[in-house]
Amino acid sequence: MKTYFKYLVFLIFTVGCTPKTEPFHYGEDQCAFCKMAIVEDKYAAEIVTSKGKVFKYDDISCMIRHRRTMEKKDFAFQVVNDFENPKEFLDVEKASFVQSDQYTSPMGGNTAAFRTPQPGAGSATLTWAALQELFD
Repeated sequence: MKTYFKYLVFLIFTVGCTPKTEPFHYGEDQCAFCKMAIVEDKYAAEIVTSKGKVFKYDDISCMIRHRRTMEKKDFAFQVVNDFENPKEFLDVEKASFVQSDQYTSPMGGNTAAFRTPQPGAGSATLTWAALQELFD
């Protein structure tokens, strides 16, 4: 019985602490950086720490600015919504970004994330590293 109890306690703690992304509750969730309500699904983003804390953003630029104040080693996930399929998360390291005035994101970052590069989208397709440099 003691062995069973030990395994049960271990299982509860490991499952309860597993970092994972969370769905957005548009109109209810607030941006962790600017504190505005998150209402536009095409520009939303999240950071999940290794301890499971989720930070939600209304604009990719808010995520970039806020992450500078955080320890990078604490990130379990950094994801953005796919502009063409906003219900789908994209890992920031694998996504392609376009920063252009044709995308009017909530905080003026005007950046959209895509699963694949977007040639001819009005601006160059950027990597995550290049995008971060734009918001320095």
